[in-house]
Amino acid sequence: GHPRARRPGGGLPSEGAMAPTVEVSSPSGLSTMTLTTPHAGGPDQTKTPSMGGSMSKAMIKMQMQRELAAQKTAELKAGEEWNEKFRIKDNLKNAEVLSGFWAEVKIRLTKKFGGIHAAFRKLDSSGDGSISFLEFCDMLQMINLPMDQRI
Repeated sequence: GHPRARRPGGGLPSEGAMAPTVEVSSPSGLSTMTLTTPHAGGPDQTKTPSMGGSMSKAMIKMQMQRELAAQKTAELKAGEEWNEKFRIKDNLKNAEVLSGFWAEVKIRLTKKFGGIHAAFRKLDSSGDGSISFLEFCDMLQMINLPMDQRI
């Protein structure tokens, strides 16, 4: 048969008890989904997941992969828009455009690494206390903001 659903304390769930939840994080840690699973209606019933009310872990994983792929596509599209802006030479000196670009970089670094200092420690692969041009280019790739190096 099927295993019985158990509360964290070890007992069987009772009527009105909170349903167990499963938290799934994406590999990058950027996305987390919480799934509340149905529980047995009484002590003698077994837990049988219904496809109508819940998703299996495989389905959750597939959904998260689709969401991450869509997020990456959107970020890459935004990166291409920045490349287009910087192809206009006057934008390379435009404080408003540059401020917007650095704000985008900061948001993405914070999202990926949890903060600017954590990002710096991770990105300074040589450990010399500075970010080289190659480390900077790697950083832009990591945050899905690849820039045309010829600009």
